[in-house]
Amino acid sequence: MSIRVYEQFKELYHSVKPIRGRAVEVRPIGDRRRDDEQVICKVQDDGQVAYGARLHSTDVFFVLPNGDLLYNSGGHHSNLTSEFASSLVRGINVVKKFGLLWLMRDVGTEKFCAVLDSPVLVKWDTTNSNYEHYRLEKPTTVVRRMADPIKLKVARAPIQKFKDYVTAILSMSEGVVSKQLLDAHITNPDKGSGHNYSFWHSYLTLDNEKYSVSEMYNFSFNQVVMDKIYEYMSSTDEDKCMEMYPKLLVMIAMTSRNQTSDGGGEISITQAKRVIDRVVVRCNDTTQEVQQVVTKPVDNCIKVVTST
Repeated sequence: MSIRVYEQFKELYHSVKPIRGRAVEVRPIGDRRRDDEQVICKVQDDGQVAYGARLHSTDVFFVLPNGDLLYNSGGHHSNLTSEFASSLVRGINVVKKFGLLWLMRDVGTEKFCAVLDSPVLVKWDTTNSNYEHYRLEKPTTVVRRMADPIKLKVARAPIQKFKDYVTAILSMSEGVVSKQLLDAHITNPDKGSGHNYSFWHSYLTLDNEKYSVSEMYNFSFNQVVMDKIYEYMSSTDEDKCMEMYPKLLVMIAMTSRNQTSDGGGEISITQAKRVIDRVVVRCNDTTQEVQQVVTKPVDNCIKVVTST
């Protein structure tokens, strides 16, 4: 099968005419308008000619004359690279998992795979021309981090009072943050100035610092600001809580794009808790190494082995 793959790519390369007028040879692998997806050839150090495919400037795939395959992500662990690499050889897929690209082949209920954090050579076993006998040349190890329930519970404890406040307010108002509360804490410099009124020019002042509506919509604050927000949420000073809690609620409400007919904000308790948890996770180490994914040759195959 893999020898046929070599012949197929060789034939494809020689059948595609290069695009005229280019300083560098470009042979589109499919639609000629998609010239960032190319079929290529390369002379190896031993004099053998390998054929393959390039995405943008990355040589994603080569097939050698002996049937071996070479896959490479080029460090681009993206869905685009995954889809392109998966389309090249029938039966071998590249999937994204744990933020990395994995070379994968499903055989029955087992998955045979290798992580593409560096070029992966897949050997072809000539004794049995079956995809099950692709094997991994160099085993790799990936450590997976997951949320630690105990650490998360400890990090959430100081802000429980604020979370109860948000839950109580939104429960009584059925998820509505009133227009009066928004107007009390959000300033719009255009309002009443003769300029065209634009809500996007609005800002909220928190501890003498101004934060724009767009920042609040995406909750795209830097780490220093996130640490301040967590500090305000976990404050035990009653006067500070009375001052900061309404402003923090308005900031959280701004992450929702929903508005009431009178200009108020609308956010569910679940959505608000998710935003609060984003602050908790950004400001605390709440993860642990709980699973190790090891790839190694097993029975001449690429197999996933997990251990805790």
